[in-house]
Amino acid sequence: MTEDPRQGLGEPRKPRTQFRATQYLVDFGDGPVAGRVHTNPDQTIGGLVADTAEVEPTVWMSARAKVFGNARIFGNARLDDDVKVYGNARVYGSTLGGEAEIHGNANVEEATIEEAARVHGDARIGGGALIRGQAVVRGSAKVIGEAVVDGRAVVDDTAWIAGGQVTGTAQIGGNTMVRAGEIYGGN
Repeated sequence: MTEDPRQGLGEPRKPRTQFRATQYLVDFGDGPVAGRVHTNPDQTIGGLVADTAEVEPTVWMSARAKVFGNARIFGNARLDDDVKVYGNARVYGSTLGGEAEIHGNANVEEATIEEAARVHGDARIGGGALIRGQAVVRGSAKVIGEAVVDGRAVVDDTAWIAGGQVTGTAQIGGNTMVRAGEIYGGN
């Protein structure tokens, strides 16, 4: 029997794992997860995307934007600045900017969310709506059409904003409906 020539030389090396230069371990806040750098349609470097999330190649992301959890970004969406999309959120063809956060089970379709606005819970935003400032849309609320929610306004519960503007420190909740600036129902 011949002796192993490697004997006495220490532990054998483990095979190296190959990573593309765009793959990283990233801590999005809940500990490190595998992620990658998004390549924008114009071939510029985009933001970080967790391997558990999906961002279509048609999406443009700033280098500071982050998508993680089970979030999905589709179509010609644009994520500028320090935007974060996470949880089970879905974004279709919308523009997100500033420090906006979309999370939970929120859906944003063909809308603009900017500045420090937050959309979460089961909220639905779409049809050209604009959420900005420090506004919050949450719960099962819907904001659609030519609606603007800004300032420190909160739209909550099952409220439905279909046109008009909710601004300042307004709080719309319950079953309230705002249509073309008029308020109906509510608690």
